Amino acid sequence: MRVNKSLLIPFIIVSLVSCKESHTLDVSNLDELELSFKKKVIEIDENYLSSYMDWHPYTTEETTMLVGYNQRMHSLDFFDLEKLQAVEQIKLEKEGPNAIGAVQGFFLHSKDSVFLFERGKLHLGNLKGEVYSTFQLYDLFGFESKGEPNVNHYFKLKYFPDSHSILFYITFHNSSNLEKQESPLVSEFNIEKKEFKSLPIYHSDVYKKNNGRMGFITYLGFQDKMNEKFIFNFQYDPNIYSLDKNSKISDSNLEDDFSPLIDESEIDLHGINNRHYLTSIPDPWRNVIYRANWEAPKEGKEVSFIEKGLSLSVFDGNLNHLLDYRLPDYTYQINNWFVWKDGLYLNVAHPKNSSVSENEIVFHILTPDLQNH
Repeated sequence: MRVNKSLLIPFIIVSLVSCKESHTLDVSNLDELELSFKKKVIEIDENYLSSYMDWHPYTTEETTMLVGYNQRMHSLDFFDLEKLQAVEQIKLEKEGPNAIGAVQGFFLHSKDSVFLFERGKLHLGNLKGEVYSTFQLYDLFGFESKGEPNVNHYFKLKYFPDSHSILFYITFHNSSNLEKQESPLVSEFNIEKKEFKSLPIYHSDVYKKNNGRMGFITYLGFQDKMNEKFIFNFQYDPNIYSLDKNSKISDSNLEDDFSPLIDESEIDLHGINNRHYLTSIPDPWRNVIYRANWEAPKEGKEVSFIEKGLSLSVFDGNLNHLLDYRLPDYTYQINNWFVWKDGLYLNVAHPKNSSVSENEIVFHILTPDLQNH
């Protein structure tokens, strides 16, 4: 059995910004440092995947478990994060009373409360694959006039038991940029009342300044709360935002460097040449927030999407920008990182990573050194 190891990898780090003076995020010209990582390897067979786009850690009386949705097998796959081994695979039904379509997001609240989202439907079931109830979201939300409630790899499914609610990102169809700019982007669904309530989250000033010419860099990132505040961010905006219970929104006061889309025929090139700010990930154990940045290429360098560089920004619980790491090229999958007690789990599964094996799941676990910050 493989055990945790210390792994030293070269990284690049930028110094602390100690106050909220407006500044621009820049990780282009930094000095290399070495940071210590832990490594975990789980050996698997052909029924499992080396990378899952949606997975959740949880504790039992005996150990720490990890569950992921396997789109190829249409199953929930379980792993022991302490013994580092695959445990079980539970197939989901495609027909009958427990039928569930293609899962685009799920959340494990308890063994008897598992939420699974397929387009237009929210299922509530258990870890045996049994479905208790299904919410028809189009009917409850008013799909024709209000847009479509969604979760995806950027906007994660999360159940909040104190309010009996789940947040959904609203996709607007056949709407102008002005209509999208003036429409709330998030709706809170109460599973007991079966009601939606819009939250005061709108496209940021970066969207407005560029008249909505964002190409496809428009996603809203969300994973969890921190300090009783919803933590979210926009794919085109370097800021981290929070929404408190009094509907007050705060941000990190970072300056953007977004270039708008001018020529629709160059939408792919526009996506490559802009930095993408990926989903913000609150870490309640260290009271920080992580956010990956899918970097723009250096000027004059032509790259494809999978060749874009990757960096990691760290913010404190008050949204102050602390530091950045430049991550090694062609190493990590994006949009599937998660936080646990021992740190931030980065999945070693980049499509161009020659070390990736179909026979193992590999994590690098980062715990940032904040002693001097």
